[in-house]
Amino acid sequence: MRWFIILIFLNVTLSVFAQEQYSLIPDTQLSGTGKGYSLSFPIDLMVMENELYVLDQTSGIIYVFDAASLTPDRKFGGLGSQPVEFSKAMSICADGNGNLAVSDYSNDRIQIISPYGEFLGEITQIYPWRLSNNSGELYADLFPGIPEAGIYVIDNNELAQVVDLGRFFEKENFKSILEKYYSWCATDWGFVLSFSGRDEVVIFNRNGKKKRNRVEPLPFSMPNTLYGKPCAWQDGFLLLGTANDHSMADTTQTKINYEGFLGYYTQKGELEKIYKLPADVWLADAWTLEGDKVYLYDSVRMIVNRFRLD
Repeated sequence: MRWFIILIFLNVTLSVFAQEQYSLIPDTQLSGTGKGYSLSFPIDLMVMENELYVLDQTSGIIYVFDAASLTPDRKFGGLGSQPVEFSKAMSICADGNGNLAVSDYSNDRIQIISPYGEFLGEITQIYPWRLSNNSGELYADLFPGIPEAGIYVIDNNELAQVVDLGRFFEKENFKSILEKYYSWCATDWGFVLSFSGRDEVVIFNRNGKKKRNRVEPLPFSMPNTLYGKPCAWQDGFLLLGTANDHSMADTTQTKINYEGFLGYYTQKGELEKIYKLPADVWLADAWTLEGDKVYLYDSVRMIVNRFRLD
């Protein structure tokens, strides 16, 4: 017999079935318009010292907002190959020393920049992809289409491989580059990789050994699913997922039904909590987590929503 309990508290509905289920309501929204703070294509978000950093790939600009009020404070950057200029910037992350690390993909470098835009140095590296920080350690991965693909720890401006993805791709019979596309995060206990092209989530331990190749699926009701970026949270991780149904779109294909979830998983890949996002939030992979606050970019309305996890 399936029992369920419905509790309503502070406008959040909690349903208990196999997992706890929550419906999220944004408490603050950032439109990014006015005063020259116009978001075009945010590729990554991060929070550090109560400030939200938004990396806009199209303009190469890093926008800085107060994390509590989401009001604009400053901006710096631009397109190019000079210091604090970027060409296809892919990721922004805390470097562990109170500064910013930015993956400057087409310039083959990772730039280290102060919170106010001062250039502090760079790490020359071909095709840097995404960055992640855990417990003060900075990690980077390289474009998955090259033989050196993998996750590397950065120490004294040197990269040392901890996960050999080139070998993993070959062993697991990954064929196309689209299958190899993934998002990832570092945790205290390992690395979580979400492969959007295969709807697979793979967990590696701290020594780079694969621990798990599957996790419990999110409860999608629509056929076209996409698993996105994971973020370390509590003792496990949160995973972003979205789905849509093109067959139910209007005749212009401009209005498509979709749904989005954040799932909380244990280290063993067990799904314990499900956070359902509002139906009008069109998800991108640009989101970040700070404590119990989620900052998530809506790629249709071009706003950043902030949610609180309970």
